[in-house]
Parts: sequence; C-alpha cells; structure tokens
Amino acid sequence: MGIFYKIETPMLIEDVEEHVYDDYDDFIKKTKKNYQANALNCWIATAIYALMIGISYICIRKARSNEKKAKEELEDDDYYCTHRNR
Repeated sequence: MGIFYKIETPMLIEDVEEHVYDDYDDFIKKTKKNYQANALNCWIATAIYALMIGISYICIRKARSNEKKAKEELEDDDYYCTHRNR
C-alpha cells in the first residue's frame, strides 16, 4: 500500500481527502501531503510487522532448541541419573 500512496494512485484519493480547501492549489498541496503521510504510515507498519516476524522466528527457534535439548537430556541416562539426585 505504501508504494501506491507514494506514487499517488488516484484510486486511493478518498483516503487522503480533507474536504475543506481554500482553492485548487490548496487542494493539490494538502492531497500530496496526505498521500505522503499515508505512505509513511504504511512503511512504518511494514517495519513493525517485519520486526515482529523476526522476533517470533527467534523465539520459535529458541523454543525448539530448548525442547530438543530437554529431549536429549531425558534420553541420556548418565545425565538423568547424576542430575536427578541433586
């Protein structure tokens, strides 16, 4: 969506209208400003989504690693017997 706002796609004009303008130049100025603001908001949302996906991926890998480690420790009789009595 950010790309479409950046290139000022006419189909998105309803999302950037203010409805109050002094003249045609004011309309153009406010519309361009609102297109740019919406584009920036989309890019910020994209960055936040990417960050959350990255954090989720790291957490999933860490959980799988811990699960694998716990499974290996459970299967290892020497580890289980020596650490159980402590």
